[in-house]
Amino acid sequence: MGSARHFLAVPPRWEHALYGTPYQHTEVIYNQWIESALRPGSVVLEVGPGPPTPYFPLNLRGRVKRVIGVDIDPAVLTNERLDEAYVTDGRTVPLEDGCVDVAVSIYVLEHVEFPVEHFRQIARVLKAGGAFFFLTVNIWHPTVMAYRLLPASFKNHALSAFGKRGPDGENYPVYFRANSERVIRRLALRTGFASADIRHREQPPHYFRGFLPFWLPGVLYERVARACALLRPVTSTLYGRLRKPA
Repeated sequence: MGSARHFLAVPPRWEHALYGTPYQHTEVIYNQWIESALRPGSVVLEVGPGPPTPYFPLNLRGRVKRVIGVDIDPAVLTNERLDEAYVTDGRTVPLEDGCVDVAVSIYVLEHVEFPVEHFRQIARVLKAGGAFFFLTVNIWHPTVMAYRLLPASFKNHALSAFGKRGPDGENYPVYFRANSERVIRRLALRTGFASADIRHREQPPHYFRGFLPFWLPGVLYERVARACALLRPVTSTLYGRLRKPA
């Protein structure tokens, strides 16, 4: 079985030839956007950073005043990219009101069970004029829509292949309750944000690199989606900035 999976995996040289280094696309644009909003005296909150990962290297420690991380996974306490780390219950942020300049979230919103509380807590800890930057999947992307139609057993298998694992070793549940532009704008207005700048982008199909028959159509869709403005609402990724009133 393992050899069969290896046989069907995408050859790394193919992926590199088409896309260069994996995970260096939307994430780079997103990270640069965040960094443009920072100053040496900024206090940054990373929501759900987990343990250190090489995939999304937003390493701000030492470049800003302080980097704070909150996560339901105790592994956050081992993250050396943070100045402070706290384990949370997933519904609250254990920080004082108005104590951070910028909040950052990378592929977390799809796992949020209570989005109103989540957004409200982030707005609460932001200073006046502070910004919440997020990067997440788009619920209207064909892959996400297909995933949502799968039976529970197949969903668990898909999460094992592509998803994150929680502190108990189980897959983090996925809710998709804050994963469309319309819903995020509504949540922003409801929870105390003054403006929302939300952008769409199609990602290379890295999530299919283990299965060539899925990866090839994914490459085709990615190329068509980037070329066709009509497909913008159903691209794979949403990223944006929510601004708290000054």
